[in-house]
Amino acid sequence: MAQNRRWAERWHSILREVEKTGLVNVDELARTLNVSEATVRRDLYRMDREGLIRRVHGGAVMRDRGAAELPLIERSTLRQEAKRAIGKAAAALVNSGETVFIGSGTTALAVAEALVERTELKEVTIITNSIPVAVTVTRAPHLGLIVVGGFLRREEQSLIGFLAEQTFRELRADKVIMGVGAIHLEHGLTNRHVVEMHTDRTIMDLAPEVIVVADHSKFGTVATARLAGLDKVSTIVTDSGLPEAEAAKYEALGIRVLRS
Repeated sequence: MAQNRRWAERWHSILREVEKTGLVNVDELARTLNVSEATVRRDLYRMDREGLIRRVHGGAVMRDRGAAELPLIERSTLRQEAKRAIGKAAAALVNSGETVFIGSGTTALAVAEALVERTELKEVTIITNSIPVAVTVTRAPHLGLIVVGGFLRREEQSLIGFLAEQTFRELRADKVIMGVGAIHLEHGLTNRHVVEMHTDRTIMDLAPEVIVVADHSKFGTVATARLAGLDKVSTIVTDSGLPEAEAAKYEALGIRVLRS
């Protein structure tokens, strides 16, 4: 068990270094992780086999995940009507006086856009690590804004990594509103981007209430990295494309499901 934990911690550290620098060397990783170069080579071989990184001579680089996940700017044109409806429904859950985290992604961005229109709100503070969400909120004088910095994930235009995670640990919110890559009754919440997972887990601890925003296409699917079980979710806001019978299965677990 302890051995499994050690290699998992090494893999996470390696992924963070690859995400941060784009390229890592075996000798540098060995010094940083305080292990032998042979151990690092075995880790890189296995991580390459799992599709997490791509081995190159003397080290590793990020594996191109373009086929697995479209960049934010391209995804913004998909299911626009459904996302606007979800955004409006989720924004309606925010009350005056609350501090709310809004995550990255096109559906979360729709929540921010809907909150900008809710000019009756008073003393609401938005926390975000999403550049598009931050830019959107700056249009609203009735919304306070805290932007959390970190390493830029270009495809998502979000800021992640240990710098962001350290800041999140110093903050508290009333609600977390975030999108996910996949939702499954058995496997819970999963995402495609492995390195982002650790930041997202830290985000989920910001508030006692976690609201997941996702269109119906995300249900019944499973992605690479497990984010959390469904027990972490208070509310799911989705669109009318999710069948009522399917929504009832999640409600049976104690989750409020809003079909907008």
